[in-house]
Amino acid sequence: MPNSKAFRLDLETLAERIAEISVPKQRLLPLIDRLTNLYKMGAVKINHSAMELVIAAHLIEKGYLVDIEVPLGDLRCDVMGINNEKVIVEVETGFVPPDHALDPDSFCRARIASKIARYSRYADKFYLAAPPTYFMEIPSFLLMPPHIHSEIGLMKWKELLDRYYKNPPIPLKLLRIAKLNGVLVTYVDEGRVIELSVGSYVRLCLQGK
Repeated sequence: MPNSKAFRLDLETLAERIAEISVPKQRLLPLIDRLTNLYKMGAVKINHSAMELVIAAHLIEKGYLVDIEVPLGDLRCDVMGINNEKVIVEVETGFVPPDHALDPDSFCRARIASKIARYSRYADKFYLAAPPTYFMEIPSFLLMPPHIHSEIGLMKWKELLDRYYKNPPIPLKLLRIAKLNGVLVTYVDEGRVIELSVGSYVRLCLQGK
């Protein structure tokens, strides 16, 4: 049975760390309540939830009303912020299941592209979040606005997605309208976020190789 007390204690400790530099712990308690309830149902894990809490605090500090694990049709987004616009953030930790131990790079590329394609249509602004120790490969066609996406680039990523997402497949039309407004580099140790443009993130990743 999940140890929900330990889970909650970890998140409250993280909230206290966040409170030292940004939003008060009290403002994060409703989100901790929700995550703890989901943990009891086996729906979330601590590493993912910790990142969500840091991102939520970042958006709250920017003036957004924030919720976590929000239903979107048949999906559930990690973090949603609403102000004059709707912001959606999906967390990427770089986890690779054992079934994909021999194709981890392709698997992660496909998962990242699938999240952008499936979730960004619901948001005015869509972001991916990742820890500083994990460099995501951003699909090259997303470096340009949707109306000038390269059809050749789209087809390349569509072929990759079809290898991993078959039931149901991800329609090409979702790739055509996909957008990524930036990347939130999430430092759980420090309870803070650095927001980067897609171009800046890609350049940073290339420097790290």
